[in-house]
Amino acid sequence: MQLIQAKVRCVEGVRDTGWFVPGRETTVFYGPRGGGKTSLLQALQTLNPPYDIHRVKPFADHPRVWKQNEYDRRVVPEKKTAVFFVFSARAEQVVRLADIDADLIETDRVEIGRRLDNSRWTSFVELSASSRWREIAEDMSVLRRAVADWGDGADTNFFKGLGESDRLQGDAAADCLRWLQNMKHLLPDDQHERYQRCLYHIQRRQRFYQAEEKIAQELPLTLYLNPGCALPDSFRVDKIMNGRTRDEAPVVTDMLSLIYQKYDLLRSGVTLQQLQAEAQKQMEPIARLLRENGWPIPVLSSDSQRVYFTDIPKDVFGQRLYLVALTCLLAQLCHGARPVLLLDCFDHGMAGDERLEITRFQQRLGSWCQLLVATADEGVAGAPGWQSVFRLGPGGLRESGLVPF
Repeated sequence: MQLIQAKVRCVEGVRDTGWFVPGRETTVFYGPRGGGKTSLLQALQTLNPPYDIHRVKPFADHPRVWKQNEYDRRVVPEKKTAVFFVFSARAEQVVRLADIDADLIETDRVEIGRRLDNSRWTSFVELSASSRWREIAEDMSVLRRAVADWGDGADTNFFKGLGESDRLQGDAAADCLRWLQNMKHLLPDDQHERYQRCLYHIQRRQRFYQAEEKIAQELPLTLYLNPGCALPDSFRVDKIMNGRTRDEAPVVTDMLSLIYQKYDLLRSGVTLQQLQAEAQKQMEPIARLLRENGWPIPVLSSDSQRVYFTDIPKDVFGQRLYLVALTCLLAQLCHGARPVLLLDCFDHGMAGDERLEITRFQQRLGSWCQLLVATADEGVAGAPGWQSVFRLGPGGLRESGLVPF
């Protein structure tokens, strides 16, 4: 899935970015340190993070009041969407979705939002996820008359409470479906087509729920990394499983926890090195990119007590490349799909050739997965090769949005 549009608003450090269009491979957010770039990237991660969002609660410090059209409005977390992503689905995904509901062949655009109460919603752009009562009202009335002689009486009381524009979802859909199913055996054969037509509209919301679940399974992980993340030589497995390593290297340990759960490594006896070897084919594209550019290729190993990372470079520059490479490999292992990477000022503290090399590394990595990068360095932001570059507006993201660089 390709990210084609996004927006963040009403979170700590970000008032409202406005809609922005990321590059197909690389995007840069440029602005001074402390301007809100970190808050922006961390908010973007909440769309599909590797951690348990209801445990981490990333929006706990959201503003309680939000200014909209010059008016202060109280923020209601369960109603306020903070993060919006619009994806373009791949052709094969659209075909699979159309197997669930034929109308889904009409769009490849999927909008997904994360509310401040941590709930998430999905919408297929330009398609309604449910039918309206008016689309079946006449057919349902005909069916009711067809079984009137059988005295269905009270079963149709719910008809009176439905307005033409009411959506067939929730209780309304349940009432209609229950009545249809109860009356099916009483309907004459010449009403079968009408029955199926009503059933199709009533069950539309359920089919779209299934499509939304399918999208959720295939959604790329959104992974935030900052260069201050110190990666030790090993982690204790028990600490990974109970979340007590998040302060050290949160994205790495969150994904390791997912991998241990997905493959049941504690009980199966399979080691990480065996898993990495078995997944070599699916990880070859990222491994080849690293190999061709002389960048480190992490190798995982494990026993019943610890997870080990081999050949971690000693220099800061090498450690940053290693951390990103390790994150990419783990994303393939735990999710099987290429992530959206959110890299926070990985050029910070780099000088001369190293700054140029880290820029080159990020740009080339964008050919493997979509990359959104933050920098406080104007030279990095202005370097040739980026596809989309945005500058923080005056006052940073607390006061204004993003503008083209």
